Amino acid sequence: MPLGSRSLALVLGLFLLLLAPPVPAQYIYLDSNGDGVHTAADVLHGVGPTIIDVWLDTGHDRAGSVTVCQTLNGPSSQPLTMFSYEVSILATGGTLSWSDYTNRIAQFSAVIPTRSEADRFYTGDFSAPGVVALPPGRYRLGTFTANVVSGTPRLEFVTNLAFSAPPGFVGFTDFGSNCDGTDFANTIMLGTNWSDQDGLMFDAGGMANGPPSLSFIPDLTVPSGGNLARPLTAVDPDAEPLSFSKVSGPAFVTVTTIDPGSGSGQGELRLAPFASDVGTSSASVSVTDGTATDTQGLAITVSRSPNHAPVLFAGPGLTVIAGNVGSRFLSAGDADGDSPHFTLLSAPPYVTLHEVTSRAGGASAVLRAEPGLCDAGTAVAKISVSDGIASAPRDVPLNIVAPTVVPDGLTRASSLPGSGFGMKAADMNGDGKIDLAISDDGNPRLYILLGNGDGSFGTAATYPIASGSLDLAVADFDGNGTPDVVTANENGGSVSVLLNRGAGALSPAVTYPAGQSTESVGVADLNRDGIPDIVATNLASATVSVMLGNGDGTFRPKRDSPAGANPGALAIADFNLDGRLDVAIGNKAGGDPIIVLPGLGDGSFGTPIPTTFNAFPITVSAADWNSDGVPDLAFTDLRSRRVGILLGLGDGRFSDPAFMTVPNASPYGTAVDDLNGDGIPDLAVGDSEGANLQVFLGNGTGGFAAPVVAGLGVLPAIGDVNGDGRPDFMMAALGVVFAKFNRFAPLNPAVARAFIPGENKAVTGNGSGDLVILVEPQGGSYTNDQLNFSSVTLSSPGTGSTGLIHSVPAKHVISADRDQDGVAEIGVTFSKSDIASLFSEVRGRKTVSADLFGTLADGRAFCTDVALNIVGTGHATALAAASFAPNPLNPSSKLSFATAREGYARVRIFDLHGRLVRTLLDTPHLAVGPHDLVFDGKTDRGATLASGVYFYRVESIDGKNEGQIVILK
Repeated sequence: MPLGSRSLALVLGLFLLLLAPPVPAQYIYLDSNGDGVHTAADVLHGVGPTIIDVWLDTGHDRAGSVTVCQTLNGPSSQPLTMFSYEVSILATGGTLSWSDYTNRIAQFSAVIPTRSEADRFYTGDFSAPGVVALPPGRYRLGTFTANVVSGTPRLEFVTNLAFSAPPGFVGFTDFGSNCDGTDFANTIMLGTNWSDQDGLMFDAGGMANGPPSLSFIPDLTVPSGGNLARPLTAVDPDAEPLSFSKVSGPAFVTVTTIDPGSGSGQGELRLAPFASDVGTSSASVSVTDGTATDTQGLAITVSRSPNHAPVLFAGPGLTVIAGNVGSRFLSAGDADGDSPHFTLLSAPPYVTLHEVTSRAGGASAVLRAEPGLCDAGTAVAKISVSDGIASAPRDVPLNIVAPTVVPDGLTRASSLPGSGFGMKAADMNGDGKIDLAISDDGNPRLYILLGNGDGSFGTAATYPIASGSLDLAVADFDGNGTPDVVTANENGGSVSVLLNRGAGALSPAVTYPAGQSTESVGVADLNRDGIPDIVATNLASATVSVMLGNGDGTFRPKRDSPAGANPGALAIADFNLDGRLDVAIGNKAGGDPIIVLPGLGDGSFGTPIPTTFNAFPITVSAADWNSDGVPDLAFTDLRSRRVGILLGLGDGRFSDPAFMTVPNASPYGTAVDDLNGDGIPDLAVGDSEGANLQVFLGNGTGGFAAPVVAGLGVLPAIGDVNGDGRPDFMMAALGVVFAKFNRFAPLNPAVARAFIPGENKAVTGNGSGDLVILVEPQGGSYTNDQLNFSSVTLSSPGTGSTGLIHSVPAKHVISADRDQDGVAEIGVTFSKSDIASLFSEVRGRKTVSADLFGTLADGRAFCTDVALNIVGTGHATALAAASFAPNPLNPSSKLSFATAREGYARVRIFDLHGRLVRTLLDTPHLAVGPHDLVFDGKTDRGATLASGVYFYRVESIDGKNEGQIVILK
């Protein structure tokens, strides 16, 4: 609706009329002969359709006099602008049938949908988001078609005083303006602020409706696992808008209307079959003008194509605090419609992979990490998805962070040269610290702030973009390993791509056209080629634009798809589990606040799937809230001040929403992460009024705990800004970036520091003496009297005949502050014979990092590393020979080798130029014994390697082996 409340009583309207009587201003009329003016020739035909244009002159009255901006204090020099409109028309003397309404103001989009009954028609409320306002002028608002059903009706515009609507039927005639009206603020109302109008008189003439004609559609052939698009065209002799649809045919056939036109419409027929669709089937397509229909049939042949390898959709690595739990939702697809399956190829022992769903075309799984306190460090989980013929491997980096004391609850502020709005956290300069990319809704600028690693940020670097921006996304568009940025340019109707040149510096923006009022942007691989693509919602155009990536940082021209009346926020996931990524849209108008656009695997979409309920979604986020392997949604309902949860049904539809109230807040932005280290996704919700960022902790079954205030935030970003493994909270507003540390996980860890007395003191590996290690608590997390001496162990796998030894409780050293840091430490003793066993295979002088583990009286435990300068006497252990068979490879080969000691192992393949082309194994813990690895002749990204000679290198704790593998095709 235009600005202002519709709940004002009619009495108030009459009172305002007495204060400011109507003045001749503006002119609204109906035109039925297409000449753009109203004359006696404009009539409502008694026979056949009448195509009606609604015109509004905001700059003149009917006589042509210039209108001015009126206020209660008299005329104003301010232009009489228009940023919204709604029109209601009443039929008297008969009844009619009405078509849909076609809005003709490109900058405007629907806020309230079209409604009609036998004697009345409401265009709906159309408005321009943001600050778009049209200057005074004559505008064709839109078009509809009317057919007389009974009587001799005439049409007239409804005023606020002359309209009695049935219950639930909205109806006013007005337009929103920067000028004030007398009924409602910023609303110029027919019947109060102007009275010049011309409707349509009934005329017994007219002609019977001419049916539309659909152009010839040939029979089509498409390979299984492929895509095909066929344009559709049709004409209508009455110049009516046209709509295309599928009448019958298999599920892989989709028909959409691209442009309804005015007598000449355009549509599209799209095919996206699986291997199970091989064969010939029939389909039929129709076009309608709202009254008459033309239908054509065609034969569709799906030919069998060679097998397509499955796709494992990219996702981020996994960071977990040692002793906590972390998980990563995985999604895979198969273009042929086969049922893909997940396999964990190699990983540390604390990692598991659980396949949750697998069906035709798609699968999901959960990678779970439960590292112990002594597992801190980096590792890799190598996973694969296979359709039984081909496979797609992927490495998931693991970052296991040692526990630290709970951080402080202070809010840190850094300067920003603009107001800021959208924000994403990423390591832009590769230094391991979280940086920020921030858009500004009021200025055409993008800001990059490099993080200092302590919650503060450096001076912002500023980059021009096409317009103010509400949203942005970060991804590696050119494949150089550094994150790039794309912004949604709200008033520019475009997106801007800024490539990372290294060190966090960006290249100048390259702008790609999208649609009107581009509000949100997301990044995903929509056509399954391993390259990120761009998805943008266009509020005023009621479309979604997809720009497919070329892999070098450039993008193909946009493809637009219908996306509901008012598409805003978006989330990308495989909501129908067919292996093709879909887009969920938060729709701000109509009765379908959530619309899923089912992906067809080539960057286009099938028939939209609506979810109908009452809400006004501002942001949407996807996660598997109830752990069933199906993506769910969370959204903020700003109008009702609540958060909604929609559980996915696995076919693109959702269950009825469950709502959670947000006390004393207006929920706005959302962000998702595991905030308390239990392996379950949680939800952070921003507040557009008090800026109280609130956290809803998930329980893994679709429910959430009561919200907890965690900081400041309207549109939050999440990232670990202080390197403690906990995702922290950030937001930008009014020239300031705020950061607040996450205090949820874990709540009270035991943290210790260990060292040996005497700097660089050597420890002999032959056990020449007992070893005393000093241990002190960190951050007051425990006291020395809580230490259970009998539980303390020292471990160092792969350095001796044993990997773990126990302390001698009776020989512990009394507490004292020997390093004078203000914290007393206590000495733990290990016997010389145990030390000799632990380091018996160390040769020469070597610094070894060992893990010291212990428990406390209250049940908590700690693990900390201690650096030991070992003087070893051990003997070398050689790595057993490694070899490929068969060699040459065709179509695959197996690498066999054996290890004598448990420890790290890495197997890599290089081309003739020494470039790494494949990593077959990379693990910190490989068991003792023989090992076999299969090499399929492909790169890490699944690309087939050319024929030729390649080199392999096997590295482990036992040593190194190298050799050649030949690929022949």
